[in-house]
Amino acid sequence: MLQRFMLANDSVTVAVEVPIWLDADAIASLEAQYGIELLPKDAAVKTITGHIDFLQVRNGAVHILDYKPDARTNKPIAQLAIYALALTKLAGLSLFDIKCAWFNEAQYCEFFPRTLFPKRVR
Repeated sequence: MLQRFMLANDSVTVAVEVPIWLDADAIASLEAQYGIELLPKDAAVKTITGHIDFLQVRNGAVHILDYKPDARTNKPIAQLAIYALALTKLAGLSLFDIKCAWFNEAQYCEFFPRTLFPKRVR
């Protein structure tokens, strides 16, 4: 119901339930680019999938918003950071242009994913 409301009434919400799918090549590329490990090397499944609840464009930035009723036991920052990395790979966006947020009935927390990944010197 909230997603339908936002699409109909919020001028900055451009999409809801946006699927994210990273294959083994995309994962390897992101891992090399950022010096991180997204999947254990011995993982049986070599893909990462998910969906972004709300995608907004406001003030020149792309905002990834996810509803997290279980944020205390879940890892919303890690999940949202992966979504941001996926958008850099799949949509050609820069991490500089992305802001992430998770929310539930009690909280709204936002962060810039670019602050999570160190700059790599090549």
